[in-house]
Amino acid sequence: MLIVLKIFENMMKPFVTNRYIYGPYGEPLNFSNDAERQGFIGKEKDLESGLADHGVRKYDYISGRFTSVDPLSEKFYGMSPYNYSENNPINFLDDNGKFKIPYKGEVSPFNGLKSPDYNQQYPLFVNLLKNADKYLNDNPTILNNLSKYSGISKSKLLNDFKINSGPTAFLEEMLYFGWQSDPNKFSIRSAEVIKAKDLLKKGNKSDALIYLTSSFLTIIHEYLHTQGLSDSQIERIEKKIWGDFNLKKNTDREDAIKNGDIPAMDGSVINGIEGGKNEKND
Repeated sequence: MLIVLKIFENMMKPFVTNRYIYGPYGEPLNFSNDAERQGFIGKEKDLESGLADHGVRKYDYISGRFTSVDPLSEKFYGMSPYNYSENNPINFLDDNGKFKIPYKGEVSPFNGLKSPDYNQQYPLFVNLLKNADKYLNDNPTILNNLSKYSGISKSKLLNDFKINSGPTAFLEEMLYFGWQSDPNKFSIRSAEVIKAKDLLKKGNKSDALIYLTSSFLTIIHEYLHTQGLSDSQIERIEKKIWGDFNLKKNTDREDAIKNGDIPAMDGSVINGIEGGKNEKND
């Protein structure tokens, strides 16, 4: 509760001329004289509606909110106070956007099947997610361009591409490179990761890294979807970052990585995998 007193001071003795009492949200509760239209927040009160006039919008004291959408929101459709939760504040699962590995038994949004233990069955994919932020740190030009053309800050990108918190990345058998329908989950095609695993068993590390990098390009694509970008927007961004390659074709992806036009991931991604630097898991 807020009490506002207006005091008139004459030559002899000061005295209170007006008294206004406001509730916690600014609504007037009581007054001792003619009520002023100016509330304690200094905004003109509309006598007909009882709302505070802020110029472009009216503010409702009782509900504690504005009665219309901020006009500036028309200029920034991709931004909202709920971006932190992918515009779904009721289902607040992702406070910072970092990648998360499906837990054992988690239902896939793509095919409805329960997930296996990823650390046991897909350790190479887990390594790929763990090294996502390292790839951006090691390739500052890619990081700068990704930030520049997507509108996402570099600090947010580096934070979002860390492991263990946020949109869940599933590995699936599918024809598409990737698939996303849930703002907190996306799926990546397993073919590239399986091919990389087979190549590692044969001792072909360089080609394995090409396939893993191809899979990482899909991770970036699907991540941008979780930020509210459409396919057409992402394709324009990809051309700015990677060049004029058709990333929808396997051969174009692989050739661009093999020729060095798109930097390949380094050997950290295969550490701990059979055929990698530190063999212990298959």
